[in-house]
Amino acid sequence: MKKYNIGYMAGVYDLFHVGHLNMIKRAKDNCDYLIVGVLVDELVVHFKKKLPFIPFEERIEIVSSVKGVDEAVPVTFENAGKLDSWKLYHFDCQFSGSDYAEVPGWLYDKERLEEVGSTIEFFPYTESTSSTYIKKLICKEISGKKLFLFGAGRIGQKFLQFLRNSNEDDKWNVIGFLDNNPEKNMSLIDRTIVFQPDYLTSFPDLKSITVVITTKESDEIIRQLREMGIHNIIPYNEFSGYTPYLYR
Repeated sequence: MKKYNIGYMAGVYDLFHVGHLNMIKRAKDNCDYLIVGVLVDELVVHFKKKLPFIPFEERIEIVSSVKGVDEAVPVTFENAGKLDSWKLYHFDCQFSGSDYAEVPGWLYDKERLEEVGSTIEFFPYTESTSSTYIKKLICKEISGKKLFLFGAGRIGQKFLQFLRNSNEDDKWNVIGFLDNNPEKNMSLIDRTIVFQPDYLTSFPDLKSITVVITTKESDEIIRQLREMGIHNIIPYNEFSGYTPYLYR
């Protein structure tokens, strides 16, 4: 007889690797029925401020196919909290990696779960492999300039499709949209994040950034970008995959 009846664990499971597999194996060894929550794209953006490499629909399909997973469920804003998840699934234990064992928020959640007859158990973290490490290796292989599209409206979306449907997509690493509308901040458009312009200041090398202005009114945006130290600026109607005109 196993230690727990129903077990639960949650994660992004982006670029699924042996560390994820080891966690699932350990969890299944300790429970009869294992539920695995997979964070939706919007929640990943909210917590990590970046989009997962693999979209949610594919990540949850991968997890649901792993031996030992009895049920794969989406984790949304409504059930992201541990107690909220417990109210849905009434698990006897939530499993997690030992890298969270001393995090105050997790210890507080463990106490709250114990009040309702559940708990949290931490397993050793597989230090040799992580999604973060894999992503760093991938990013080293990405060539081309960092590209932002200023304007997340109709023109910007059409320009994004232009890049994706042409060989220009191989030359540019499209990071996301920029938009001055605060209501669009951290939203997703065609699996591309919309940032506020001041996000650019988080990059140590501003010379590596190119901004294509995908709005009809560009003069004020050019001034705004120049004040931030961005000088590689291309109006969308002057963009060329061969000799883009740069405002210096």
